Amino acid sequence: MANFLSLLFQAKISPHSEPRFKTLFVPEQAEGNESTQILHYAWATLLPPQTAPPGNWVLLTTAYDLDFAKYIAILVQNNPGPFNYAVQHLIVGAESLYPVFDANDPTRLNNFIQWIAKNDLSQRDPTKGNGGVSQPVFQGYYWGVTDIIGCLGGPGDPPQ
Repeated sequence: MANFLSLLFQAKISPHSEPRFKTLFVPEQAEGNESTQILHYAWATLLPPQTAPPGNWVLLTTAYDLDFAKYIAILVQNNPGPFNYAVQHLIVGAESLYPVFDANDPTRLNNFIQWIAKNDLSQRDPTKGNGGVSQPVFQGYYWGVTDIIGCLGGPGDPPQ
């Protein structure tokens, strides 16, 4: 079953003027790279000025399998470069999160995961303040990417 991430952040520069923005978070295709098996899709929306405070506000939306912390950890551990670039050069107020992953310091990744959760609109219920957890979004299917790949003979377990 898919889960959803709606990360709202302010960009330091307009995504239209950053050539890497379009491909920054595309998972690398590599043998054994688990990140390509949990991410359904991702897209970014630049919010128009009339819907947000002044600045370059971006809503990054993804659908993924697994639980939230494991999802972020797998993506970052398999390809930390784009995330490091983003916190250093693209996201306002995220500089202290660099580096987002250090094999010798697990607090780096934990801090990044907590920052994403704090700014994830999919995990928030606006009626309960910033700490409320929202209800899942409706979806018309219940199989995840690994389930589907398993049915096609690839790694993963076929659904029951």
